[in-house]
Amino acid sequence: MFIRSYHQNFSLDHYPELISTSSLALELIRSHQINHNHVILTDEQTGGRGRLGKDWVSPIGNLYFSLVLKPKKLVTEISELSFLTAVAMGLALVEFSLGDKKINHKWPNDILIDGKKVAGILLEKDADFVVLGVGVNINSHPKNTNYPACNLEEQGFKIVDKIDLLKKFLNNF
Repeated sequence: MFIRSYHQNFSLDHYPELISTSSLALELIRSHQINHNHVILTDEQTGGRGRLGKDWVSPIGNLYFSLVLKPKKLVTEISELSFLTAVAMGLALVEFSLGDKKINHKWPNDILIDGKKVAGILLEKDADFVVLGVGVNINSHPKNTNYPACNLEEQGFKIVDKIDLLKKFLNNF
């Protein structure tokens, strides 16, 4: 069961829990039930994943979504979408910043605040579609990671509503 809403030219399907937003997006692409500019959003993922098959810890309270695109670009240019996604999310985060926090982008798929990972991006391709999976640590983050992690709340960002953050990202994208 999900709730569908719209923002600009994007359809947003909000689920309470999923194994993975990207896995569902890919399944819906293969069964021809989803199209360009469709967002799959969930409150919690039980099997979220990152690059290179790594697990993406996904407790309630953070932002997890996948954006389905059917780009008109060449396959060789698709990887640029990862950086475009990072820049669009970085600009959205600036709107919630209360201080002089330094937001950086680490190629190919991370967003950092003061050198700590606050968000990750997973880009997957299927047929003519690209799925951009994004996770943003709003009020919690994994411990004991290979790369230092953080969340927006501990970094002094004003309280972030995940839907507002998603909409600001979509505006920038």
